[in-house]
Amino acid sequence: MSERILVIRFSSLGDVVLTEPVFRALKQKYLQAQIALATKKEYAGVFEGYSNIDRLFNLDGGLEKLAREIRAFKPDLIVDLHRNFRSRRLAGQFPEARKLTYAKARWERFLKVLTKTRRPVAHTMERYLKTVEAVGSVAFPQLNASTSKDHRRWVGPAGFTVGFGLGAKWEAKLWPVGHFSQLAELLSKSFPVGRFILFGSEEEYELGNEFKKKFSGSSPAVMVFGQPLERAKNCLSKLDLLVSNDSGLMHLGAACGVPTLGLFGPTHPVLGFAPLGEKSKALSLDLYCSPCSLHGKLPCFRSRRFCLEDLTPEKVFEEARAVLKSVKPKPVLEPVPAVFMDRDGVVIRERNFDYTPDNIEILPGAPGAIRRLKEAGFKIVIVSNQSGVGRGFLTVEGVEAVHSAVQEKLKKEGAEIDRFYFCPHWSDGAVEKFRKECVCRKPETGMPELADLELGIDFSRSFVVGDRVTDLELGWKKGMRSILVLTGQGKRAQEELAEKRDDSAIVKGNVLEAAEHILGMKMEV
Repeated sequence: MSERILVIRFSSLGDVVLTEPVFRALKQKYLQAQIALATKKEYAGVFEGYSNIDRLFNLDGGLEKLAREIRAFKPDLIVDLHRNFRSRRLAGQFPEARKLTYAKARWERFLKVLTKTRRPVAHTMERYLKTVEAVGSVAFPQLNASTSKDHRRWVGPAGFTVGFGLGAKWEAKLWPVGHFSQLAELLSKSFPVGRFILFGSEEEYELGNEFKKKFSGSSPAVMVFGQPLERAKNCLSKLDLLVSNDSGLMHLGAACGVPTLGLFGPTHPVLGFAPLGEKSKALSLDLYCSPCSLHGKLPCFRSRRFCLEDLTPEKVFEEARAVLKSVKPKPVLEPVPAVFMDRDGVVIRERNFDYTPDNIEILPGAPGAIRRLKEAGFKIVIVSNQSGVGRGFLTVEGVEAVHSAVQEKLKKEGAEIDRFYFCPHWSDGAVEKFRKECVCRKPETGMPELADLELGIDFSRSFVVGDRVTDLELGWKKGMRSILVLTGQGKRAQEELAEKRDDSAIVKGNVLEAAEHILGMKMEV
């Protein structure tokens, strides 16, 4: 009887998601076993808070480093669900362990591309389960967002929340953005849609911008681009329907229990990658030329992409309508007030792009301000422009490490931030990936809108506390009260307001005084 089981699947997102049933099956079969997963660091968030995995090993620093870490785990059974050179090499480091290896059926799938026959290959999930001799034991992948500690009551939402997965790994797999915007308009006319949620990677950000330019409906569109997987998973869990290109996000949404419509063009459901779920479905025109490649990597050989361009918004709408008619909008947490705080110069001392976990300094009064506001029922959210990432002075990982250090220091003083959000973009930056116009750089409202999706915010009872005019403008744009503090860049901002003869801002000496002012208003929270 195995006691320590290692499962290997390094990538990609959809393949990692589809391993989930294997862990449930192994837990049922080996009740006392410790089960671990070896995967790339970027995909570890898929299993955040997941109880059937006892240990995560990240491929982050080379195979030898990973093998050393796993050696202390002492696996006696290794399940290789990747079956490539690296996974075989890793498994070979443990000759004493029993090995089970996934049958990829690559040649069988390649024949489908060549012959276009429609008898489907066994689904990837089924082949994973066959590897551990557990076929039929589990119906669908199941992943839940992290359990909230919030004790608020649930209330009826303003309408349906519909998500669009605008991106995909390969350009040939993209349903036209114009089709997505037309679908949104059709849905808005037929159903009470509270908001649309747009998903994609940082590299796909322009797809979101294009959607917002094309969409003429009144429902707001919230962009979830370039976010950590844990956050993307949490946002997906809020959806009543997801319409997505054939992508890892499609599988993640379906695994989160969201009715998912997957759009297939150059790929095809017969290859074994359809979304799995009670109300999930793969949509395809089933053209004679499809599938034209295993993963949709090759450019279309025809005059245009008939497989996706002719999959019209009207056709997808009919499928979406059937789903929305069969479900009720998910309840949401009753909205609460929040205090949105700038980070640098408000909570920590400003250091002009020189931030590390070791040199940050919490400003006097900040822990007390945060603690008292939370005790009064406010959510505390950091919203920070970090153009140093786009300029090339900082990295996303570095900013996240600083946030972890800030949280750790605050917790030692009885305070805690509910969410950290930051904008890494700079329109003239040195890093091409972050050189763009965005909806998150303050005073744009992308960060508060994302916080509302995750936390449920009543903006009419909320505040912004910052040391720059852009912080104040952010609050005013969202109907919040804005407070300028004179720490950081606050005095310069005060002078700027004076030049404009703008006396609409509340001015306080620091974040503690700002908190006292908020609490003194005795607002119902």
